[in-house]
Amino acid sequence: MMEELIEGIRWAFIDMLEKENDWMDQQTKTKAIEKAHAVLAKVGYPEFILNDTYLTEDLKQLEFNEKDYYGNVMQTLKFIAQSDISWLRRSVPRTEWFTNPTTVNAFYSSSTNQIRFPAGELQKPFFWGREYPRV
Repeated sequence: MMEELIEGIRWAFIDMLEKENDWMDQQTKTKAIEKAHAVLAKVGYPEFILNDTYLTEDLKQLEFNEKDYYGNVMQTLKFIAQSDISWLRRSVPRTEWFTNPTTVNAFYSSSTNQIRFPAGELQKPFFWGREYPRV
């Protein structure tokens, strides 16, 4: 259903470019259409979430203590900051997810040319699924 929606968005954009857009020259329109065809759709969550080995290895450096909530939070924030800093001065990988699956927001990322629908957005009341009629 989401793939159908994304294709509909893609073709509506291309149709608008071709029929309603009179301020772009043809060369720019052609490049915009190529970019529209190259949009990468991210729906739900990244595949690594289902890989227990990957998650275990990634989180091995964290040691939580049930009696030290503050220490657990600080350790987690440091881990996230170090992960974010590791992306500096590297090229942006198009296939990487930079969105938490629990995010309730669908959006387009211009830096990676991705349209993203995280799993959090695909839940009621934001997304009603097949059991409700299309409007």
